[in-house]
Amino acid sequence: MRTITAYWTRNHNRRKRNKKMTTCVATLCADSKALILVSDKMVGTASQASEPDIIKVFSLHPRWKLMLAGEDVESAFPVIDAAIAEIKGDRPSVGEVMRAVYRSYREKRREDAERLYLIPAGYDTYRDFLTNGRGQLSKTSFDALHKVVQKHELSLELLIAGFDHANIGQIFSVESNETRGIPRRHDLGYYAIGSGSPNADYILQYREYGPKKHIREAFYYAIEAKFYGEDSPTVGYRTDTYVWFVDDNGDLQEKRIAEKTVDKETEKISRALSPNDLKEEHYSILNTLDELKGLPLCPLPEKMQKAKDRREQKNA
Repeated sequence: MRTITAYWTRNHNRRKRNKKMTTCVATLCADSKALILVSDKMVGTASQASEPDIIKVFSLHPRWKLMLAGEDVESAFPVIDAAIAEIKGDRPSVGEVMRAVYRSYREKRREDAERLYLIPAGYDTYRDFLTNGRGQLSKTSFDALHKVVQKHELSLELLIAGFDHANIGQIFSVESNETRGIPRRHDLGYYAIGSGSPNADYILQYREYGPKKHIREAFYYAIEAKFYGEDSPTVGYRTDTYVWFVDDNGDLQEKRIAEKTVDKETEKISRALSPNDLKEEHYSILNTLDELKGLPLCPLPEKMQKAKDRREQKNA
């Protein structure tokens, strides 16, 4: 059995501020026929943060959801509204949704740059600036203003997950880092955004997570990743969790997991593992959660099942 030296604790001490606020996690499972979405409730600015009773999981389409992180979360709402208006059809492809979100993100970034830098300089739009600015400004002034417009970014990260036209789960992100909002797919089976994302990614890598995980195991591992993210600054301790899956009839079903279940049952497992492999009693907990009623039961790993069978035969 592998071991690691890191020990997780839900430390409620506030630490140094980080511009990448919050933690949101999306994981694929059940051969990409199911998705687990986990988010905290933290929102804030450069000067303060709080955990209001809000949900940071938004519907872009009946088959697609969006989670967000960053200092300027309010800038996400025009992006969300524009993307919703652009996504067409009952079963849009992942490419169609990616293009809609990217165009909406790029348009919001351009509009903000115009209002911040170009309108105060006397130019109504970026096109107006490019057409007339070079002849009206010195080369130094034009280049400096052009550079600041080009470098403007939204303090925002978006994590989008849903089911494509073939009922296959998909995850992609839009982030204001070196990719400048260009969407990236995450077909390896998971992705996290926000200040806690390095810790969340770490534990999912340690778990050797992939899209073939059983839905109940995936449910636990996604929440565990968010728990590990809480050890980073500006990550909230309240948790919203959604289990989204394709049923036997090919229809999408959704289960929202109560916060008390997350805090009472899954945190109990996480503290016990810290973070070794799941034990028999932990599978029992995952298989008896009321909110997951109706989903397939998670079988014990082969070695664990054989040990259980031998024990039962001995006691028979």
